[in-house]
Amino acid sequence: MNTQIQKMLSYIVLVLLFGNLVPVTTQAAESEIIYPLKQMSKLECRFEEFGTLDSDCKQDFLVLNTGDYQKYATAGGGYNDFTRIYTVLWGSSYKYGWDVGSGGHQGTDIATAKGTPVYNIADGIVIEAGKDLAWGNYISIEHTIRGKKVVSNYAHLSKILIKKGDSLRVGEKIGEVGSTGNSTGNHLHFQIDLETPFHPYYYDYGDCPYSYYQITEKGVCFNVLAKNTLDPLAFLESNGAILDKISTTVSKNTNKNKTPTSSDTFKNNTNYIFNVTVYYEYGNEGDVREVQRVMKELGYYDGDINGQYKDVESSIIKYQLETNVISSRSDDGAGWFGPKTRAQAKLDYSSLAYQENKSDASDNDTVVENNTSEVVTQTISREKLLTREEIEAREVKEFLESFQLNFISPISQISQNENKVTTLEILDRRGKAFKGNTPGNISFEYDETKVQVFPKSFYNFTNGTRDITITGLSAGHTSIDIKVGERVVKTLSVSVTGAGQLPEVKSAKLYIKDQVVLGESTPGIVLMKDQYGNNMLKADYKGNFTINSDTSGDIQYCIKRGEIKDIFQIYKRRCYDEEFTDSLKFSYSDTIGGLLLFEYRSLSQTKSQLSVKNLNATLAFSDIKVNTPIGLAQSHPYYDSVITMIESGIATGLNKGYFLEDRDLKEYDAVMWIRNSIKNNSTLRPLLKDLAAEPASNTTTINREEFLELTHKYLGTNIISSTGKQYRDLEAVTQSKVANLLGAQYQWKDQFGENYFQPDKTLSRGEASYFLQAALSAQGQLTVARN
Repeated sequence: MNTQIQKMLSYIVLVLLFGNLVPVTTQAAESEIIYPLKQMSKLECRFEEFGTLDSDCKQDFLVLNTGDYQKYATAGGGYNDFTRIYTVLWGSSYKYGWDVGSGGHQGTDIATAKGTPVYNIADGIVIEAGKDLAWGNYISIEHTIRGKKVVSNYAHLSKILIKKGDSLRVGEKIGEVGSTGNSTGNHLHFQIDLETPFHPYYYDYGDCPYSYYQITEKGVCFNVLAKNTLDPLAFLESNGAILDKISTTVSKNTNKNKTPTSSDTFKNNTNYIFNVTVYYEYGNEGDVREVQRVMKELGYYDGDINGQYKDVESSIIKYQLETNVISSRSDDGAGWFGPKTRAQAKLDYSSLAYQENKSDASDNDTVVENNTSEVVTQTISREKLLTREEIEAREVKEFLESFQLNFISPISQISQNENKVTTLEILDRRGKAFKGNTPGNISFEYDETKVQVFPKSFYNFTNGTRDITITGLSAGHTSIDIKVGERVVKTLSVSVTGAGQLPEVKSAKLYIKDQVVLGESTPGIVLMKDQYGNNMLKADYKGNFTINSDTSGDIQYCIKRGEIKDIFQIYKRRCYDEEFTDSLKFSYSDTIGGLLLFEYRSLSQTKSQLSVKNLNATLAFSDIKVNTPIGLAQSHPYYDSVITMIESGIATGLNKGYFLEDRDLKEYDAVMWIRNSIKNNSTLRPLLKDLAAEPASNTTTINREEFLELTHKYLGTNIISSTGKQYRDLEAVTQSKVANLLGAQYQWKDQFGENYFQPDKTLSRGEASYFLQAALSAQGQLTVARN
C-alpha cells in the first residue's frame, strides 16, 4: 500500500479513537521558480517593438549561469551576446558592467526589445506596482521561498498589467519591457531583495552616505548591497536554494524617533531642472534657485537659495570633479549645470529622493538583519574587461551599418535671435522609420557662442522623429556635429546673419544632365550657396537671378513651384507645353524653400552651356551635349521633318528619350503642336482661345482627314494659287483644303502617297511632323514658329 495512504489511514484511526488531534505539520512543497523572461529579441532586432518582430527576430531567453561570468566576461574580447544582453550584473559598476564586486548595482539589467513580455517568477503577492522617478514603471512581488521572504522587482517597464494586492501564480504575465525612469535603452532591471524596509531596495543614506557615482562605480557600499539583495541570477539558477545559506535576526528599531536629516526636507517638484541647462548669465533666477536646491540636497552647497548663480558655481565645480564629469577646472563646461552634470545630478538626486520617499517604511518597531556571510559572491576583476563605452562604440558602429540619420529640411541659414526647427529621422535600409532608443546617446557639439541647439542630447526615438530647435546667437559661421555615442555621423554647416539682414548668394550648384535628348523636357535643380559654401535652404536670400544658355534661344525653360511638403511630387511632375518660355528669371519667392526646381528642353543639336547668373557674376554653369531621339534613324522617311519640327519647338511629347515617330498621334499632341505653331504669330495668336476648346484626349487617336481639318481651321489663312495635287480618294471640298494648305508638291511618303490621301488612316507622329512642316513652309510661317 502507498506510504502516503498508510499515513493518512493511521491518522484517521487515531482521530476516531482519541478525538481531534493537532495536525502534524510538514514542510509545504516549494513554489516553482522561473526566469522573468521566456522569449527575447535577438540583438540586431532589439530596436523594434517586440510585438512587430517575426520569428527570425525572436529567441528563447538566453540564460547566463553565474559559473560562466568569467568565461563570457572576456569571450570575443569582451564583446559577445552575453555582455551585450546582460549589460550590468548584480554588484557591478555601470562603467564596467561585469566587474562583480567592484560596484553597487542592485540587480541585473537584461536588454531586449520594448514590449517583451515579463512574467512573475514565483507564487506571490504584489506589494508595489507604480511609477518612480528612478525606477520608472516598476513592480515588487513578495514570495515565501524555502521558508524565507524575498521580493522580486521588475523595473523600467513600458506597461504594468497587474495592481498592488493581487495574488499571483508563477508564470503570470505582469508587464512588458520598456525604458521608463532613469534608463537609456529598453531593458528589464530584475532584482531580488531580502527582508528590507522598502522595495525595490536601494541604499539607505544612513548606512551608505555616498553619491550615486561612488556607490555604483567605486563599490563603497558593497557589504550593504550583499546584506539586502541577492545576485538574481544565482537565485534563479539555484531555484532559490541560495536562501538556505542566509539567516535573519530581529531586533528593536532604535532609529524610530531619530532626528530628521537634511534629506527629510527633500522635494520632488525639482525634476524639471534636469532638462534645463543653466550657467552664469544663462537661466532665470527660478532655475538658479532649483540648481542651488539640488546642490544643497546633494551636500555640495550650504549657501542661501537666492537665485544668484555665482554663489553656487564653485559648488557645481566641486561636484563635477568628484563625480568625474570634468577632470579639471579648466575643462569646457566647468561650473555649468549642463547636460553631463544634469544627468549625473539626476541620478544622485533620484537615489536620495527614493530614500526620502521610503523613509516611513523603516519606521517600524522591529529591524530585520540579514546574515549573508555564507553566500559566496562570484567576483570578476575589471582587468581585460571592456567598458560599457567600448561596448557601446561597437554597438553604435553596427547600428549605423543598418540605419542612417537624416535631417528633413536641414537648416543652413539662420538669423540672430531666430529659432528654426528641423526634424531628425532615422531610417533603415528599406526606408522604414526607426522607433526606439539608440545604442548610444545622440548629441550635438557646436560653438555655443554662435548657436544653441535643443535638445542637446537624447536617446529616445519612440515616435520615429525628433524635432531639433536651432537658435542663432551671434553673426558668423559654425558647424554642428551630430554624434551617436562618440561617433560623428553628420555635420551641419550653419551661417548666422545679423538680425533683419538677408543672406547673400555667393555661388550656386546646378544639377542638370550633361547629356539630353533633343526636344525632351528634363528636370533641373539650382541650389544657392553662401560665402561659406553652406546650402541656402529655408533662407530668404536676396537678389534676382537668371538661367540662360550661350546659344541664345536654343533652350526653353519652365519653373515648377509649390510647397516643401510636396517637393518630391513637384519634382516628378512634368511641365505642360504652354508653361515653357524662352528665358528663366527667378528670385527666392520662385523657389521651394530656397531650392529652384525647373525643366529645360534643348531645341538645337548644338552643344551648349547652361549658366546661373546674377547681376554681377556667373554663379554656376554646366555643359550640355544634345543627342537625337533614341531609335530615330536617318533612313526614316520623315527623319528630317521630325528634327525640323522638334528644333522649331512644335513637335513635343518625347518619352524617356524616344520620339516614337511611328506611334499614332493623339488628340492632345495634335492640339499642342498646332498651338506651338501659332503662339508666336501675332496674326494667328487670337485663335488660341478657340483652339483651347478643341477635344484633346491623351488616349484618342486622330486620322489624316481630322488632322487636315484641324490644321486648315487654324493655319489655312493664306490662299494658295496652285490647284494642288489631285487625290483619287478625296472629295472636291477636302481636295481644295489640301491644295489651300499644302500647295502642289505635297504627297505622303508611302507606297500609295502619290495618288491616295487615305483620309481614314490614323496619323503617326512622324507623318504629323511632315504634314505640319509642309503646311508651315507653304504658308511661309515655319521661320517664326520659334523665337
